[in-house]
Amino acid sequence: QINRNTTNTSLRNMSLKARIPDASQVMSKPRVNGALMAKFVNVPVLLVAKVENLDKNKATVQTSDGMTVQVLLETTSQIALMNEFYGVVGGDGRTFHVTSRTALSDDFNLQIYDQLVTLMHTQYRDLFMA
Repeated sequence: QINRNTTNTSLRNMSLKARIPDASQVMSKPRVNGALMAKFVNVPVLLVAKVENLDKNKATVQTSDGMTVQVLLETTSQIALMNEFYGVVGGDGRTFHVTSRTALSDDFNLQIYDQLVTLMHTQYRDLFMA
């Protein structure tokens, strides 16, 4: 079930079975949007996306650049509308195998986030890509 009316307090109290990623893992992984996924096949990355549909352990999400991606979840527990997914891009470049996720605010601005991702992979690549 997609939780579209979460508040910060309820997010803290939710019993999501997804594991919260270790900070050192997240900080060293590239952030991607839908268009960049194909360049990171079988590589651990971070993907921020809006959940459009949830069916058992598979979610259809909209990435920050508006692309549709299939996200394979480890658990089928409740999921927030907006999420930061940590995992590995599948071999087809259009699926994402989640190992953990973090719920974000429902009003998270995907357009601004996509501008950040674009800058991280272009103008400021030397700062963010090892």
